[in-house]
Amino acid sequence: MWKGFPQQLAEATAQDLLVYERHGYGRSSPITLPRPDDYLEHEGRDWLLPCWMLKVWIK
Repeated sequence: MWKGFPQQLAEATAQDLLVYERHGYGRSSPITLPRPDDYLEHEGRDWLLPCWMLKVWIK
């Protein structure tokens, strides 16, 4: 994903990163097209935010 950019950014900033591929892009799961106009809102609310919260707050 994005070649070496996430690793380079993490090293340059000395920070951990949360990097993901959106559905239907890269090597992620396929999607059904056409998508609704508000698909980014649904993806963030229903998938990305809960996963991020678990990853960050479980530590």
